[in-house]
Amino acid sequence: MNKAIIALGIIGILLIPYIWLFFMLRKLFAKNTYTLETSTINNDISVIKDNITNIYLVKIDDGYIAIDIGQNIKVVKEELSSLNIKIEEIKYILLTHSDVDHVGAISAFPHAEVFLAKEEDKLARSRAFRRVSKYKIPVLNKVKHTYKLIEDKQLLQLSNRDVRCILTPGHTPGSMSYLIDSKWLFTGDLIALFDNKAKSFLSFFTMNPEQNKQSIKKLANSMLEQAIEYVFTAHFGYSRDFTFTFKEWL
Repeated sequence: MNKAIIALGIIGILLIPYIWLFFMLRKLFAKNTYTLETSTINNDISVIKDNITNIYLVKIDDGYIAIDIGQNIKVVKEELSSLNIKIEEIKYILLTHSDVDHVGAISAFPHAEVFLAKEEDKLARSRAFRRVSKYKIPVLNKVKHTYKLIEDKQLLQLSNRDVRCILTPGHTPGSMSYLIDSKWLFTGDLIALFDNKAKSFLSFFTMNPEQNKQSIKKLANSMLEQAIEYVFTAHFGYSRDFTFTFKEWL
């Protein structure tokens, strides 16, 4: 028993730097992002705040499409309730990628149909830590839900909504953006918005910053002919001026 207690004590001491690092990174991230409060954006779209991440809800004929699903199950449930939305009304979940702040609460939605880029599958099924950029910070990615794999340029018909899937790798290998009804663009962790201008997502938290920049250029130029009304991000709010937002990338 004494040996077991000593061993646990040693493990605890060894974990202290990692626990400290986790909270410091979380504080750094929160300080440099802008997360929307839970609210209704328009007649079709609502947003939920889960700590440092936003979940977007798009109304459909028989419920809602969720873009990402947050991390804290208790918070997500409470915020849904504040909007008078029931768990079972979330019919579809479009994951932009598999980081825990985007997928951690997914087990609370067992009946939802979940979609994830095929390029993200290996990361989402891994029991190992993935690395963040050149800093080698470990982050555990695991999607605890069955999901359907989707591809770049694939079109989904989800109830009365058309969803175009656009692969935008860099933050993670399978980061996916979604264009709904040719007017609402959801970018996950592809971009940060500063003064309503699109910047590459925080490089510290991005696996391949250079690839992320290339993905922004690809997305910006591929959307020129679309009448984009909103550009939504997971941590930096949204823009209603596509051309101004992406001007530097065109």
